[in-house]
Amino acid sequence: TRTYARPGDHSLVPVRHAPTRCYLKAAGSDPPRTWMAGQQQRLLRAADGHPDAAPFLRAVRTWYRDAVRYLLRDPKQNDGDGDYFAAYLRAAHRDVYDDIDRSDPEALRRRETAPSLSRGRNHPQKKKKHVLRDLAVPDVDRIFRDWALRAPGGG
Repeated sequence: TRTYARPGDHSLVPVRHAPTRCYLKAAGSDPPRTWMAGQQQRLLRAADGHPDAAPFLRAVRTWYRDAVRYLLRDPKQNDGDGDYFAAYLRAAHRDVYDDIDRSDPEALRRRETAPSLSRGRNHPQKKKKHVLRDLAVPDVDRIFRDWALRAPGGG
């Protein structure tokens, strides 16, 4: 096992095997629940009988859900550190993510364009750019309306 020093003021600890395509499951939970839900259940059990425990945990859950929704509404503008934006690029625009320097997510988030790591087909000496300012999270309601219109009998 290697020990890592906390890097500068970025406050992130490198994790070599972080889950990117799954979630952390609470050990021994049945039915399965996320690690965070398991932590909440442990806190509720530990504070059993305390009159402020359940309302406090509901407030924390509401705050967390609102904070995540805010970040996901526009990862480019609402994420100061750039981590959510980098994760969004990885998930939704993999071709762009794989073709740009993403070593500094915070700087990447502030950029309007990012130079390609590959060269353009038409200009072998000139690098192409990816336009990041136009990337937006699609509106889920609009997507479902579009799907409904395309469905048989959807009109």
